[in-house]
Amino acid sequence: MYRLPVGRFKIDINSMILYNCHLRKPPTTIEEQRPCLLVQTTDGWLKILDACSGECLRSAFVSSIIKFSSLDWADYYHTIQLKSTVSQIRRSGSRGLPPPTSDRLMIMYIFKIHPLQLAGSFSLNRSVFGAKIRDAELSEDVLVVSHSNNTFNFYSFRWMLKHCTVLEASLGEWLEMDGGGRCGIVGEPGFGVPLTMNIKGHWTLM
Repeated sequence: MYRLPVGRFKIDINSMILYNCHLRKPPTTIEEQRPCLLVQTTDGWLKILDACSGECLRSAFVSSIIKFSSLDWADYYHTIQLKSTVSQIRRSGSRGLPPPTSDRLMIMYIFKIHPLQLAGSFSLNRSVFGAKIRDAELSEDVLVVSHSNNTFNFYSFRWMLKHCTVLEASLGEWLEMDGGGRCGIVGEPGFGVPLTMNIKGHWTLM
């Protein structure tokens, strides 16, 4: 059980993870030196906060049009995942996001932490993973896809990154898309984080 310090967190939190990890000796980032809160806010931010003071240590603006349904570890203390369903997309025509379709189940964003950086972002479509797809989770480089008939398929996320990445995007760096028609700083308001992977075709299971 954890109680947020009163008055120190003046943000609307949608999901959060409290953690304390030491990946390296000596620590190379400030987040490795103190307990932290990894939070996803209702206005589209992903932030790493000092759990005691509320100070923002790292942040990235992801999207103003997607209400994310969950924030969770994909690889403990290394990688996190943000997931959204199609019904939670507020409007179409956003930068870097294709318009909603009945084919799409959800959009997933995968981030490395310490330091915070984008690993990949993609749409999960029924035409690729099957009409009965119900949910998906990333666990230690394995994408686990569940179906309504209680079956599970396992795919290599490392293979996905190698073969399906169509856009190189780094937080804090300038990016031009569509021949310069869309441009901005990745992870900043007004641009956010675009989809970097295009998953299509039929895959071989692990």
